[in-house]
Amino acid sequence: MISEEQKAQREKVMKYLSLYRIIQIRIEQLNNRLKELENDDAALLKSVSYSLTPKGKKESTGAAGYLYLKENIIEQINNELNNKYQMLIDIQEVIKAIPYDKIERLVLEYFIIDGLSNDSICKKMYWSYASNVNYHKQRAVDMIIKNDASMKIINDYFNKNNQMQ
Repeated sequence: MISEEQKAQREKVMKYLSLYRIIQIRIEQLNNRLKELENDDAALLKSVSYSLTPKGKKESTGAAGYLYLKENIIEQINNELNNKYQMLIDIQEVIKAIPYDKIERLVLEYFIIDGLSNDSICKKMYWSYASNVNYHKQRAVDMIIKNDASMKIINDYFNKNNQMQ
């Protein structure tokens, strides 16, 4: 039987590791936005309208203003992408606590990095029971918990994010 503290640590590690797929999706989303912005030259032509009649108090910033704003947005997206890539590296660093030749690492990578379900992992490993997957995932998490460097990365992440909330 595991203690409440061990259970909480396991949940914390799995919550941290599960960020991998979320970050991958976010990176894809940011890259799509970046491509759209970089290919959006048609908006320059629409940013200034010429008319003899006033259309209100709204001031147009013109093409130069649009380019300036666009460059700021692109810079923000690139900064966020860099942060997300660093988080992926950190998660992979945490997984390094498990030796390469261990089945626990393979199962955890299938689950976290490849996003496979327990059933899909069973099929890949030629296992008949999904409980085998859960057993090896728990052993992998326990190996991570025993590794001080990995737990420092995880604790730093949660400490930083708790301060932001």
